[in-house]
Amino acid sequence: MKRTMLVSLGLVAILAFALMAGCDEKAEDPASGPAAGKTLVITEITAFDAGEYASTTKVGDVTQNRNQLVTLTQDASDDRLDGAGEWIVSNDGRDDGSSTGWGTMKFTNDGGTWEGDWSGASEAKVDGNLYVLAKLTGTGDYEGLIAYLIYVNGPSLGFPEAPSASSGYIEQAK
Repeated sequence: MKRTMLVSLGLVAILAFALMAGCDEKAEDPASGPAAGKTLVITEITAFDAGEYASTTKVGDVTQNRNQLVTLTQDASDDRLDGAGEWIVSNDGRDDGSSTGWGTMKFTNDGGTWEGDWSGASEAKVDGNLYVLAKLTGTGDYEGLIAYLIYVNGPSLGFPEAPSASSGYIEQAK
C-alpha cells in the first residue's frame, strides 16, 4: 500500500506541477501557460462491478481477454465528473502477471456524458498496480470540454481489478 500511495501522490504532484508551470506572478498574462483554462480533478471509484469477458483465448504466455463490461460509480472533486460509468475492457494478460489493456469509457450524470478511449498497463509480479490513461469528450452541458485522467490502483486500495483513484484535468477542446 505504501508504494501505491507514493506512486499516486507522485502522479498527482507531477500533474499539479505541470498545470502550475508558467503561471508565475511576474507573467504579463496570468491566463496563459500550461495551466490556463484547466481544472484539476481528483476522483475516487466508490462502487464497482465487473462482468465476465465475452471471450478469453490463451496464445502462448498471453491470455487475450475481450469485451468485459465494468459498471462503476465515480465521485470527483469536480461534480462534472461525478456519476455512473461503464467501461468496456479488453486486455492481454501475461503469465508473469503483467498486462496491457484498452477499451472505452463512459460516465453519465444530470449535466451530460463523458465518453472516450482508455489504455493501460499493469506491473509484473510487483503488487499488481494498474495504470490507466483516459481521454474523455463531454456532451450535454459539457459540450466542448475534454477530460484527461490518469487512474492508479493497487490491490491494497480495495478494488483489486479496477482503478480506484485518478487525477487529471478538464479543459476546453482545441
